[in-house]
Amino acid sequence: MAVQSINVGLSKKPACWLFLFLFLGCDDAPRQQPGALSFEQAARAEAQQLDDQAFQLYQRSAELGFTAAIDKTIMLQQRLQRPSVALAAWWQGLPAGAVKEQAAQQLGFWDFVGQSAQQNVLRSLQASDARECALTVQPVLSDLRSIKQWQQLQASWQQQALSALPICFATPVLIDSRRLACTEAGRLQCQLKELEPLVAQSSHPVWLVLGGQGKANYNNGFLLAPQNAEWSLLNHELSHAFGFIDEYPLHAAVAADECQPGRITPNLLFSRQDVEKWREHWQIKQPIELTPVDSCKAVGLSAWRPVASVTSLQHYEYPLPPLYVQLIAKSLQRTAEILPAQYLLAVEAKRRGELQTYQMLLRKAAQIGYPAAQQALAKSQVPTESTQAVVR
Repeated sequence: MAVQSINVGLSKKPACWLFLFLFLGCDDAPRQQPGALSFEQAARAEAQQLDDQAFQLYQRSAELGFTAAIDKTIMLQQRLQRPSVALAAWWQGLPAGAVKEQAAQQLGFWDFVGQSAQQNVLRSLQASDARECALTVQPVLSDLRSIKQWQQLQASWQQQALSALPICFATPVLIDSRRLACTEAGRLQCQLKELEPLVAQSSHPVWLVLGGQGKANYNNGFLLAPQNAEWSLLNHELSHAFGFIDEYPLHAAVAADECQPGRITPNLLFSRQDVEKWREHWQIKQPIELTPVDSCKAVGLSAWRPVASVTSLQHYEYPLPPLYVQLIAKSLQRTAEILPAQYLLAVEAKRRGELQTYQMLLRKAAQIGYPAAQQALAKSQVPTESTQAVVR
């Protein structure tokens, strides 16, 4: 009877069932994911523009295993311009597991990630252009941000004027960002020596490195650009591979090397009397409009470009004029004249006294067809001054 009375009593009082359900089910209630609270606190701090506080909280959230905090930590590190070595030290302290692995991929710590994971990343970046290529550029990527940027660049390449020319891009290579060590500000620089083994085995003369932050530049076969570089900037720098010269005032030392009356370049003439020689060299028949530019101002010399409109060589945001695209097409018929990355690294190796590396890189530059490398190989020497004038 007692049992019956209890059953009847509960059936008449639905609130009791609710009480028992809550009481018995509380142990099965979902627990908050570790690090979620710190992430919420960080998001509130970021919304209040308390970036330093948010940065510390996002780091703490990631340390507790909350994967969404990794991207936020890296983003704020870049915004706050914290040195990458500090972020590497933070990553080193992360507990082993999925969070550390994911953070390594985003930071570009490929030596830690391993070959298998690298191959998985590279499958999505596989080059598929099988057409005849007069010039193949080798991209080098450092971290997840540069990978995503390269994917966007690939998707928009066909909208670029240069895509109509036989210029191709190889499947990128991944280099651990800690070894590549690209700078975070100023003129962008990277540890190009880390690329020596790859460059020595490659027949690609131009290498495009996306990494770090700073001012893009072209240096003897190496196009160094920040992780967020757009095609407007890359087209400007890539033009230098074909001998184009900046149409804004050059540094005095550079101007002294570049501004040589009588010299033939694609986009600059250093004397009005050179017009016919310029036309004959480039086989240009259409009318041109000589327009003065300030390229050689630092050394007191005059210079003219062959078009009236502002060009990407003066301000990179502007497009390449059709005549410049035509001149690049002409240069692609003379790719042996492009100073290859192999030659630059050969020069640097010789300066360091690494003669075996020097010979290996010099032979590759000679195989590519670069005349100075062929001559140096025949004489068993390389003129160390030969690359000083081509840094732009």
